[in-house]
Amino acid sequence: MTLGKRGHASFDSMRSALALALLGLAGVGCGGTQAVAPADLAQPSPDGGGAQDLANADGAGGVFFHVTDDESGHDLPARVLITAVPGTPPVRFDINAKGEKTNGDTATSPAAGVVGSPEGVMLVSGAALLPLAAGSYDVFISHGPEWEAEVRKVTVRPRDTTVVEAPLRHTVDTRGWMSADLHIHTGRSYDSRLQVDARVVSEVTVGVQLLVSTDHNVFTDLQPDLDQLGYASRAHAIVGDEFNFVEGHGGVYPVTYDGAAQDPTGFLDGGAAAARLDWDHARLVHSAEMFDALHALPTHPAVTVNHPRLLPDLGYFINWDGARGWSPPAPPPDAGRFDAMEILSGYMQTPADLALVLRDWFFYLNTGTRLTGLGSSDTHRLRDVHAGFPRTFLRVASDQPSQVTGSDLAEAIRRGRATASNGPWALLTVDGAGVGDLVTNQTGAVMVDATVDAPGWIDVDKLRVFVNGRVVEERDLPHDGRRPIFHDRFPVTLPAGDAWVLLQVGGSRPLPDGLIGARAPGMVMPFAITSPVYVDGDGDGGFKPAFATLKDADPGPISPLTLGLRGVDQDPYSLDLPPPPFREAPQDCEPPLWTNPHTFQLDR
Repeated sequence: MTLGKRGHASFDSMRSALALALLGLAGVGCGGTQAVAPADLAQPSPDGGGAQDLANADGAGGVFFHVTDDESGHDLPARVLITAVPGTPPVRFDINAKGEKTNGDTATSPAAGVVGSPEGVMLVSGAALLPLAAGSYDVFISHGPEWEAEVRKVTVRPRDTTVVEAPLRHTVDTRGWMSADLHIHTGRSYDSRLQVDARVVSEVTVGVQLLVSTDHNVFTDLQPDLDQLGYASRAHAIVGDEFNFVEGHGGVYPVTYDGAAQDPTGFLDGGAAAARLDWDHARLVHSAEMFDALHALPTHPAVTVNHPRLLPDLGYFINWDGARGWSPPAPPPDAGRFDAMEILSGYMQTPADLALVLRDWFFYLNTGTRLTGLGSSDTHRLRDVHAGFPRTFLRVASDQPSQVTGSDLAEAIRRGRATASNGPWALLTVDGAGVGDLVTNQTGAVMVDATVDAPGWIDVDKLRVFVNGRVVEERDLPHDGRRPIFHDRFPVTLPAGDAWVLLQVGGSRPLPDGLIGARAPGMVMPFAITSPVYVDGDGDGGFKPAFATLKDADPGPISPLTLGLRGVDQDPYSLDLPPPPFREAPQDCEPPLWTNPHTFQLDR
């Protein structure tokens, strides 16, 4: 709808009203950071302010976006991808007050209540007026993968205001589960410059409910920014850490945050030095010692391995045993010493990446190690890897984010109550037991109950059930408009002895690069995989599948759905898989020569 002849006056008055009403918040940020307070997002600043290229010579027009929950009518924080239709000059939203492209390294604020990124904007509250040059634009409005999206073509006229009302529907039923991003970086991390409040907005606008901060070897509390931005009922922050160790990177959460704590160099580190996770200590510690020490922390945290095969040298399995590395069927390193590993990462989610990491995970499971599979974004900026894609759905006791504690999160991860996903929803029970549970069944057959769902903008067309690393059931999923997309109960035959069962789903149409990031353009397909349900098939109360040798336990590379599945009566593992493409690693995540971490703060 266009406001016609009153557009000029309406545009100016609406802009003035919004500038006063939106983001009139007093920000607190995190101690010792260079974060921009929430109120500052509405003002031009040297690090990221009004995007000057949004006006044109004839005078800017604008779009008033109003995104709501179509059931409650409440405003809904949202992401909006905006693409100029050919004939309209391309537009970017990451231009700072100096006219420089920030490339998503830092957030900009093209208007009050709006955070800018290269390909679009984030609406802090769901309602905001965005100046735009006259022309035509395709817009994609979303609140994450549990919600339907709105796709519109919008025409902007000079000094006129177009109103876009976008009621979004929550169609994916995840009751009893929380959406968590377990790997988040801010400007307190050496390899990120992003403001803390902008990071919070980036997560909440795509429906993430549990935000786990994991800056490198420094603790960061995101809760003050969540509260100041009015997100306390939508999301909850848990303090964690991405710790470096000799062989790689891992995650630990929760940890105890201390806003006054300093490391020995005087850098305000939130308590990392007290937990012996400061740079000078962590760089000398090998994996086994590190994992054991972290499990001994008084917070009883979950301990994870991050991006285990991230090239060139950021992966635990790549660096294991020096330059030799590790691959099945060699004995799995540190088995039982860590609780989970990232199966999906923002830097590793192409089919070739998954083929190797799934093999690693399945091999650990086949050798009797109960290990949870996670999905995390590892987001550092507003560019190549976006917040919330991938994510982990966790089965917890409450559907209210504020009621979920760090202990609840750690317990869900340790117990394997998790589904890793970059979009689709997958739910599995085996003989009524949920993922992570151990169920006793000595009959050689179980009853599987599988549910698959996704909003209309995410393609999901395949389902597979794995038992001990082998495909035992495969289904083509319908596109008939039913919701959920798939639900069925069916029997599955088990091998002799103990077994694990999990569900994998995926699609054949890539996810939008603008939404998930352009790390691997056009190569990231919808994918979700549950953690296993464990079956005690020999009645001894434990879990260890009956493989005679490590070689027998090695499933080989696991063909992701998008590499072209073979029938379940054929061997799906004798595949000629291409090696993972070499992609530039994230910015260096370590201070130069592991020296004083406060130095990089002073240089900003």
